[in-house]
Formats: sequence, structure tokens, C-alpha cells
Amino acid sequence: IQGKNTGEKYQKSNDWNGSKHLHVNCVAMDPAFQGRGFGKQLMQQVSAIGDALDLPCYLECAGERNPAFYERFGYKIVHETEFIKEDESKFKIYHMIREAGRSSPQQLA
Repeated sequence: IQGKNTGEKYQKSNDWNGSKHLHVNCVAMDPAFQGRGFGKQLMQQVSAIGDALDLPCYLECAGERNPAFYERFGYKIVHETEFIKEDESKFKIYHMIREAGRSSPQQLA
């Protein structure tokens, strides 16, 4: 697998790099349990912890549908990395940041 940077915005928006932040590592849900609100509950807790500690949260996700899920909790895409597999197919990793203090009542309800 070969990676290729596809965005210049990352170079300007990487203020999380080297600074204190929460790294949200590997959030996944078994398809049999998707749509039941478990992911939402988890991300609400992560958001509340980040806000309580006054720290931004950083995550990486893949798949075209996943960024929209995290955007509901205040995350913004700051960089995309495109990978090319040996069979020449491509996929992207989205690097996302959520600034502290962004929880709305709807996100925490």
C-alpha cells in the first residue's frame, strides 16, 4: 500500500500535532449493532471528556460515510490521505479534529 497526500490544508491545520489532545483510536461497530445509538453514546462521552479537559480531539477514519457521522459531533476534516492498493484501487483516510467546548445540547442528549 502506498500513501499519497491529497490536501495542503493539513500543513496549515496541524496545530494538534505536538500539542495536548485526545486521540480517538479505532471506533468500530459490528454491523449487527449499528443504528442502535451505541456509537452516538460513545462519541457523546468522548466529547464530554474533551470539553471537561479543555482538549481538542483527533481521529482518523476511512469510508465515505464515516466523516458525516463524526461531523455531527463537531469534527472537521483537516486532511485526507489517499492510498493506492496493489490492485490499483484507492481508499482515503480522513484526519479529523474537534475543538474543545463544541458540545451542543443535542450532541450530549
